[in-house]
Amino acid sequence: MPSFKSLAELAAWHEQQADLLARPHRRVAVLVEHQQSAVLLRRMIGNRALTDPNRLVLAGPLPPEAPGLWCERHGYRCISSWGVAGVIAQRGSELPVAASLGDTLVWDGKQITVKGAGPPA
Repeated sequence: MPSFKSLAELAAWHEQQADLLARPHRRVAVLVEHQQSAVLLRRMIGNRALTDPNRLVLAGPLPPEAPGLWCERHGYRCISSWGVAGVIAQRGSELPVAASLGDTLVWDGKQITVKGAGPPA
């Protein structure tokens, strides 16, 4: 097995190993084991990201439910899902907060704001 610099790289490797089309002769049990490992690693990444109560970076390895859980912790309800269109969260009658891939949700102690990722370099 190659060496990896991050959990995300290891999860991606397991996902590649679980690809039935790329490895049609591999036993199903081996494919399933790689897929389950990838899911576990992605959840670990999401759990680590959720430990910061003040900011959440919306990056690819987050599991779909992570932003909703983070927003709910601060009294917001998540209106849209992460996997579809980003995150739209709202509290009471306040205007919704909308964020997408690469943005950062920031909690200042009173409300959630969005720090944009900016243009790609």
